[in-house]
Amino acid sequence: MNQLKPDPRYADLSLQAVEAALADPEGDNPIACEVGRLISVYSSLALQLIDRGKTAWVLHHTSPQTPVEQIAREISAEQVRAMIAARRRGVSV
Repeated sequence: MNQLKPDPRYADLSLQAVEAALADPEGDNPIACEVGRLISVYSSLALQLIDRGKTAWVLHHTSPQTPVEQIAREISAEQVRAMIAARRRGVSV
């Protein structure tokens, strides 16, 4: 399976279903776990590209194909922006 793509089991979920899964307080929600996995993959790849002097533009300016990807990319973009800002302030992340 391509690590950048969501598990096919979650490809047909609506945006509302993904948001509801993320709002569920249970920690073992498989949809939330998949979103978390994607966030980790997207953020890690973006930071690797940035560390090599490349931009992570392609990760955040390509169209997600599913709501799971959309939400994971939005959260990942927020994380990466925060990490870049912290680095600029001299904080190690």
